[in-house]
This record gives sequence, C-alpha cells and structure tokens, in this order.
Amino acid sequence: MKNQLLLFLALLINGNYIYAQVAPFSIPPKWYYGKSGNGVGVAGMNFMGGAPVNISGVADVNSNTAEEAGTTMVDSAGNVTFYTVTDQVLYNSANTNVSALTGYFSSTQGAIAFPDPASPFNQYYLVIAACELGGNGLQWYRLSVSGPTVTILSGPNVLQAISTVTESVTVSTDGNYGYWIVAHATSNTNYYSWNVTAAGVGARVTSTGTINGSVNQGSLKISKCQNRIAFVTHGAPGSVEVYNWNKTTGTLGALVRSTALTAGGIWYGCEFSPDETKLYMSNLLLPRLDQYDLSTGVITNLSTTSSNNSSEIGTMQLGPDGKIYVVNGSVAGVSGNVYHGVINNPNTAGAGCGYVANGYIYMPMSRPVSGIPLLIEEWPTKHGSIQADQIFSIQDVRQ
Repeated sequence: MKNQLLLFLALLINGNYIYAQVAPFSIPPKWYYGKSGNGVGVAGMNFMGGAPVNISGVADVNSNTAEEAGTTMVDSAGNVTFYTVTDQVLYNSANTNVSALTGYFSSTQGAIAFPDPASPFNQYYLVIAACELGGNGLQWYRLSVSGPTVTILSGPNVLQAISTVTESVTVSTDGNYGYWIVAHATSNTNYYSWNVTAAGVGARVTSTGTINGSVNQGSLKISKCQNRIAFVTHGAPGSVEVYNWNKTTGTLGALVRSTALTAGGIWYGCEFSPDETKLYMSNLLLPRLDQYDLSTGVITNLSTTSSNNSSEIGTMQLGPDGKIYVVNGSVAGVSGNVYHGVINNPNTAGAGCGYVANGYIYMPMSRPVSGIPLLIEEWPTKHGSIQADQIFSIQDVRQ
C-alpha cells in the first residue's frame, strides 16, 4: 500500500497537471433508471458525495419501457450527459427525449456506453444489446454531446443479427485508450469481441468457451480490474463460467471456474467483487442470490427472497463506493419504500459479505423493475498526460 500511495502521489505531481479529483471516474457516479408508475416515474442514485443518495426529477417514461437494464454516461465533472432508461429511448442531460432507439425494452442487459477514443470528452459510443423478442440485434451508435444537445453521428450499426447473440453485452478497456465490445453467441460456445479505437469499430474476434448460449437471457461481466470475464445463463440447469480476460487481444485466457447452477427459474445477473475473487449471481424467478468463491469453488446462497412485494431478484452493479447494489424486482402497486439489496463487503467470503436485502431505499414508490444500469467499470480516457486507468489501477488492484 505504501508503494502504491507513493506512485499515486508521483503521478499527481508529475509535470504541470494538478488533479482536484480523478476524472473521468472509474465507475460513473450517477445512475438513472427505473420504470414509470405509481405517479413517480424514473429516479436515480448519486454517489458524488460517497454514500449514494436518491436523484429525483428524472424524465418519466412510457410505462411499457424501462423493464430491464439501461445505461448512464457522465462527463469528467460527474454531470450526466445522456442516459437510456431502457434500450429504446435516448435522453439528454435535460431529461428530453432525443431519439427512439432500435432496441427492445425486454433485453436483459439493455445498453452500455463509453467515450469515443477519437474524441473522449464530447463523443460517445452507445451499444444496444440484442433481445429475442424484437429489435435489430447487437448494434451501436456514435453520439456527440454539447451541453443538452445530443446528436446521433452514426447508427444504428448492426454487429450481430438478433438470433445470433444472447441478450448480454459487456465492455472492457484494451489497455491502449480503446475498448472491447463483448457478446456471447446463441448457437454455440463462442464469445465475440470488437475493438473500438480512434479509427472506429474493428473486425470481430472470436474466442471459444465451454457454455452454449442457447438460452437468450443471462449476463456477461468483466471485472473492475479487467482481468476476468463471467458468463451466466439459465438452462436445464443454469450454468456459469469464468475465464481470465486478455484485454490486449480481446480474447479468453485460461478457464478459472465453471459449474452448473441450481435448477429452475432464470439465472439472470452477475457481478464481480472488486478484488475479482468472488462472483455474485442472481436468479430472477426462484428467486435466489448466490456468491461463487472463485478461489475455492464454493457457492454460498445469500438470499431466497426479494425485499419488495415481488418474487424477483434482478441484475446488479458494483458502485463507486465498492458495494454491489441488487435490484429486487418489480414493485407495481407498492405503497411504501422500494428497496435495493446491498452487498456491503463483496470481497469477503460467505455470509461475511454482509448482504442486506433492504439495504438501500430507492426513491419511494418508483419502480426499478428487474434491471439496474449496465456500466463500464474502467475508463481509459486520456486526461492530461496520464492515462486514467493507470491511476484507477492503483486503487483497484487486489490488496
């Protein structure tokens, strides 16, 4: 830790660059999501002060949208530049509907966004996940942002047709100011990745895993340290596999763990602990929340109940505060508080991880349904002469 601190201080004072805060953020500190209903509409979470607080005044959307995951993009000062409360509607920072997107509201992982390596402070890529029920498959848009004005520069551009990839998508950095878009095939065990650089979106790269993505629902996640990738899918029974991830080549490395999961329901969401040693997995309909210890192979059940008037446990997302936030399903008609589950100590094995089903009150009477924002967890955007992920890696590496 001492050496890491000295290196961090050296980076801060080197040259003519002074940093009041690390920016861009390794995990976006503001999240907009949820579903309209109960007279409240969409809400959000603000981590700018450390512990999250609710955000109100976010645009109300059609009640048929925002069923599952969207995404939120912020600038280097933590201001929201745009967001999708679903993979169907694009909003700007003024909560104005910018454009209809060609995705589908019931896609498990919905959408994810990241800065354009060619112009990282005012241009972005927005990736829309496929959905078995509709939409155009896995696709991307390139956007420019100037104040509240969001302009679609390109898109929709289809990477994979609707029937060829699952409803899961994730993004990693490439170690050279670029990114990888990653998806899983539906008809075989292949992982597909595309390198996004200042030159644009590259050709598809294919890796082969062990789990067939024959069922559309499920999740892909790359760990915060960008060293591991997980794929969770339901079937008969559900399955999970974790590989080492090579961010330089956008390919799988060695298999870390793979196992069948408890039968029934829909294995749905997943998230790594910050130190990459645990994987948390949710089953939407059983419902069920499990911890998979990647060091020992032990799976520990943390919960079999939702904290709201629902039988669902949905997706989850690591927060800037190091805790994991778990959506606890649809809450139509609820008359009181709506809760998210919170994994307070995600690096700790077993019950010591401190899962609390009603750990966070999410904007009373708003409806988070089954999806929390899907966010890139490491940004390599240039900031002065120092690459942001060089700074983040000091605080994010396994202790």
